[in-house]
Amino acid sequence: MGRGHGGHIGHAGHDKRGGHDKHAGHDPEAFRRKFWLSLVLTVPIVVSSHMVMDWFGYQLDFPGIDLVGPVLGTVVFAYGGWPFLQGAVREIQDRAPGMMLLIAMAISVAYLASLATAIGAFDLDFWWELAALVTIMLLGHWQEMKAIGQARGALSALAALLPDDAERIRPAGGTGPNGETGPEGGTGPNGGTGPNGGTGPNGETGPEGGTGPNGETEPNGGTGPGGGTERVPVAELRVGDTVLVRPGGRVPADGQVVDGQAELDESMITGESRPVLRAAGDRVVAGTVATDAALRVRIAAVGDDTALAGIQRLVAQAQQSSGRAQVLADRFAAWLFYIASATAVVTLVVWTVLGNLSEAVVRTVTVLVIACPHALGLAIPLVIALSTAVAAKGGILVKDRLALERMRTVDTVLFDKTGTLTRGEHAVTGIAATAGPHDQDAASPQNQNTASPHDHNTTEPHGPDAASPQNHNTASPHDQNTTGPHGQDAASPQNHNTASPHDHNTTEPHDQDAASPQNQNTASPHDQNTTGDAAGGIGPERAGTDAQREVLAIAAAVEADSEHPLARAIVAAAGAQGLRRTATGFRSLTGRGVRAEVDGASYAVGGPALLREFAAAVPDDLSRRQEEWSRRGAAVLHLLRLHDGRAEVLGALALEDEVRSEARQAIADLRAQGVRKIVMITGDARPVAEAVAADLGFRAGTDEVFAEVLPAEKDDAVADLQRRGLRVAMVGDGVNDAPALARANVGIAIGAGTDVAIESAGVVLASSDPRGVTGVIRLSRAAYRKMIQNLAWAAGYNVVALPLAAGVLAWAGVTLSPAVAAVLMSASTIVVALNAQLLRRVQLRATQ
Repeated sequence: MGRGHGGHIGHAGHDKRGGHDKHAGHDPEAFRRKFWLSLVLTVPIVVSSHMVMDWFGYQLDFPGIDLVGPVLGTVVFAYGGWPFLQGAVREIQDRAPGMMLLIAMAISVAYLASLATAIGAFDLDFWWELAALVTIMLLGHWQEMKAIGQARGALSALAALLPDDAERIRPAGGTGPNGETGPEGGTGPNGGTGPNGGTGPNGETGPEGGTGPNGETEPNGGTGPGGGTERVPVAELRVGDTVLVRPGGRVPADGQVVDGQAELDESMITGESRPVLRAAGDRVVAGTVATDAALRVRIAAVGDDTALAGIQRLVAQAQQSSGRAQVLADRFAAWLFYIASATAVVTLVVWTVLGNLSEAVVRTVTVLVIACPHALGLAIPLVIALSTAVAAKGGILVKDRLALERMRTVDTVLFDKTGTLTRGEHAVTGIAATAGPHDQDAASPQNQNTASPHDHNTTEPHGPDAASPQNHNTASPHDQNTTGPHGQDAASPQNHNTASPHDHNTTEPHDQDAASPQNQNTASPHDQNTTGDAAGGIGPERAGTDAQREVLAIAAAVEADSEHPLARAIVAAAGAQGLRRTATGFRSLTGRGVRAEVDGASYAVGGPALLREFAAAVPDDLSRRQEEWSRRGAAVLHLLRLHDGRAEVLGALALEDEVRSEARQAIADLRAQGVRKIVMITGDARPVAEAVAADLGFRAGTDEVFAEVLPAEKDDAVADLQRRGLRVAMVGDGVNDAPALARANVGIAIGAGTDVAIESAGVVLASSDPRGVTGVIRLSRAAYRKMIQNLAWAAGYNVVALPLAAGVLAWAGVTLSPAVAAVLMSASTIVVALNAQLLRRVQLRATQ
């Protein structure tokens, strides 16, 4: 590369020969030089040929004219033919005779025949044929290698994404005059985070800092007092460094945003055309572009550890891998060598027997040239290289070529629900305690919550209170009617919130009270109807009854150490309300839930599988509420208290995940592509799963839903579909789908971003857009068509050309000279290359 990118030099281990290794390590530049010099030497050989002079009716006569052919022809054979001779030796050593050996045999026979002619053994004018043959061969190989190089341009394009240097921020006050942590050091009052430090009023983000309110480069320094930036080569960056990425600049290495927010163009990594907002705490990857604002990024990975290097390795591996079509082509090329050799021997014998030794030599050389499996050798590798490049550009990373080939035959696509068909960003939308009357969820029609004085009538986050028509929340004096963040009280028609004097009805930002028609918030003086902000889904006020808050607090404590998306949603909701409890003895109950001890008591949180395990009965009032939640597609988790071998249900929480709008289009596109069955698999309860499936437009009787499935059982679901004779593509996020992804005919990891280390997937989609699956099918079918077309052309060309080269139509005056054979062979290669280039026109998405 020569770009100083550290670990990316040499395309991250990419072998320049790739899968098409017939050129003995030469590059296109070497073939270009040899071609032009051979062409210059070939011109005088052709012009001084007596045969050519007779054809065109001119005469040349000068001293030594008869030496032009032998002298220059020998130079062309030795210099221009060297790559072929060298390649032939390698094929013999590898016991894999093929294209290079055929070419070497052809030019060697032509050279020996020319020498024999020079001493009078044959009546041939063959030097010009030899020179033309070598020159045309060099041209064909040069163009072939150029085509391969252009197809593999994805690697160069990826390498070019990195800038040559970066703007590293020098630490301000990190090692102040009085020590690293002294008064003027890294954390003292005048240090990195004190009043005059990195983030104080005079620090990095203050008025005198580098990215303070008055601009990126404030008068008193780029990064606060004592700071500043320095330009360094990307290879010198180290983990922990902080860099400044200016508007229009590229992120030099993987890291985390520590200051600022900007729209990042990640299209070169994920294939997504729209910029993505990245702010403090978000992860960014090398090669992406900050389009509209500056960012400060703390480096987390450099060199070969970056996501970009991983993608380069994947692309290189895919381009070097072989599929079934390549195996077929290699086998045919190997047989073609023996067929051509046998044909050449037969041709030599027959023409010799017929008494024409000179014609026997010409026919033999022509057979060897015309049979060269040049087009055959290029037919598949070029398609592989181009399809991989097209895929990488569209955010599709091919880890297994066979998986991509199989994708064209898939008739069933199995989606893991969470994070694939839905956004995977749950929020708590309902809390119910077994006490019944304390539950404030008003999801049902005509629900009327009438509170007595001082009653805290509060709705949950994203409250479904207002999801129903004619919802009436009438509060008496001093009632505190508080709505959580994004409160939906007024989302329904005719929602009437009428408050009496001193009722506290105050609306904060993000309140949606007035979103619906005829919403009437009638407030008296001192009305303060308080709606929380957007943090975590539940407002900071004391939402809900004491029983509900207790359910939320305990559930959050139990889930605190879990990494599950539902657990994070519960913890965030409790944190937004200021509910803090501590749990001990955390244990994960795989596929069922979690359990822990809170204040000396044992609790568990989970779904239907947890209830079955502990044989816990859900009270009738809670069961009715659960059914209402499930009908609208919410996931329901239960809080259980465990004691004396029994389990008591204390409450339940509803969590909802938004269905991706692009998922509906993905399913429609898959059907248009001929996919017979769409299947969804989830650990959610069946009512929840059925509600999501209905929202996505699943067809009853055709499409299918696997609900309440444990992670370990996903593999069984794939096997069940395969036993029915279906060819299954499994689409999941790779977190707990590894066995299912591995068992499926094609495993597709979606939403991986730049995590290219998902071993169980044959194909990785960098973005979370499920429409990428349709792109994989489209590319698989297009690449397969090109492979078959190229193989048909290459094989058909040899079937027709070999008999002509042997002279079967010589009686009718139809013959081929070695030079013409070389032209035809090169032309067939060009046809294959041009056909493969049409892959660049494949649109991976029908619509954006």
